[in-house]
Amino acid sequence: MNKNLLANERITQLRDLLGLSQSDFSDRIGITQGALSQLEASKSKLSMTTINSIHQAFSVNCNWLVAGEGKTFLVDTQGDISPLQGSSCPDPLIPMVNVDAHAGYISQCNDPNYIKTLGVYRIPGFEDGDYRLFETDGDSMEPSLYSGEVVIAERLEPGKAFDDGSLAVIVAEDGVLAKRIYLSTQDKLIVKSDNTAYKPYTLNKKDIGEIWLIRSKITSHFNGVSAPQR
Repeated sequence: MNKNLLANERITQLRDLLGLSQSDFSDRIGITQGALSQLEASKSKLSMTTINSIHQAFSVNCNWLVAGEGKTFLVDTQGDISPLQGSSCPDPLIPMVNVDAHAGYISQCNDPNYIKTLGVYRIPGFEDGDYRLFETDGDSMEPSLYSGEVVIAERLEPGKAFDDGSLAVIVAEDGVLAKRIYLSTQDKLIVKSDNTAYKPYTLNKKDIGEIWLIRSKITSHFNGVSAPQR
């Protein structure tokens, strides 16, 4: 398989490999044939929701689909196609919280059985540590983060120090929020957006379920391609 292809081109390659028409392939991943046609023609961007749907439908290796890394399909020791799910796979896999899962994650982030229901991915360079993948939503962190990008975040243990201005994902009652965090007092954080249209505000630590420090991101905003003007 050609590693130099774009992700959109790998969708066409995958569909041809599976011997499926655009209609059949789009039905399997829950999008319209028109939307698939736009993806294959590189007229629209591949979202993490669609990546996850392709992964779930065909047991495709997400690292191959996004970056051309590794094998196209995930296979077990018997050679059968096997999806990555939960903790049954011995590889260091990172749970993914997409936008659709944000509401459920807020109330169930401490439930191991719920975490096992999330799709999981291997990200090279992040095999050792406690990580989560979060799909971002909204424009509050532009230009640092764009809606639909996926951040790779490491758990910040309660009471552990962090640098003021760190990019982080905050899991709180009012949402799964990507923000910059600053220590206000021992009991409060100031959270700021990079988009100046959004004002800073204060959160009580007792109202925060989890904090994840952002270490990297997966993006479709490539170098040399300007972000759309708003």
